[in-house]
Amino acid sequence: LRVKNGQYKFIERCFQDDNGERKDAKTQRKETICSVTAMRGLWWKLKHFLSGSNPHTIEHYPVKNINLFFQNGKSYLVLGGPGSGKSTLLRMIANILKEDNNHELGGTVRLNRFGPKSKEVVWSNLVGYIDQIDRLHP
Repeated sequence: LRVKNGQYKFIERCFQDDNGERKDAKTQRKETICSVTAMRGLWWKLKHFLSGSNPHTIEHYPVKNINLFFQNGKSYLVLGGPGSGKSTLLRMIANILKEDNNHELGGTVRLNRFGPKSKEVVWSNLVGYIDQIDRLHP
């Protein structure tokens, strides 16, 4: 298995509140209309909408410029601190990372001459990934 120039980028859309603190769009959507902070968030959104200010975007690269070669029949250890991109790398190899406007996958992953999007083989028959959280049993 070979990974050449592998990278995964996601874009976070952020806002700043009146105190200058960064708030991401996901936490703002989770607020309810019943809470006081939600009313403050609603006022903040309305104020920024009327003033025409746009959210800031921050690009994150959990995996960037990765070049690997795994030999057949050997075991490998992927070691790193929290948030260093270990799971992202393994998900990239297994081809289970989402790609949309905010998530971009780059580089190539090949097993022999086949890639994850090859029509000659079924990639999930060649490469597998089991998450560290057991999701197989309810």
